[in-house]
Amino acid sequence: MASFDPRNPVIKSRYGLPEIAPAASEAASTDFEAGELVYYATSGLVTVATASSLIAGVALVDSTNASPATAMIPVQLILPDDEIQMRVASDASGTLALASTLDVGNDYAIGVASNLVYADSSDTAGGQVVFVAPINDSAGDSTYWGRFKLAESKGFVKHAG
Repeated sequence: MASFDPRNPVIKSRYGLPEIAPAASEAASTDFEAGELVYYATSGLVTVATASSLIAGVALVDSTNASPATAMIPVQLILPDDEIQMRVASDASGTLALASTLDVGNDYAIGVASNLVYADSSDTAGGQVVFVAPINDSAGDSTYWGRFKLAESKGFVKHAG
């Protein structure tokens, strides 16, 4: 059973529905829930994304944290023209911050706290996502959500499998 949390990132595909890669084996000792960002390790196994990793897309099912090749994980890919809508945090603990505090065009690392993914406004060294714009509420005020693109050097679209 998948445990999607609506506070995790959402992919907005420029071409309609985001592409879903065929299910690939889960890496050993990886722990993620559906909706978290993942990447394909050099072995082609699906692994949870961290502040220093590549990003392939969003896991569509929970990991089992089992040995490799026992669980198959479909991934909703993030393509170069896709946008990622995600929450913004002010630090590595996941404390939320208004998206308007970010600088348009700057790179930010992702962070994960309690299986929730966010853009970490305090970490510009990782540079996995590029800030596009804040998402405003109906009154025109910034929210904790922002629009991002995948940083060119941090994306990994297809796996070898």
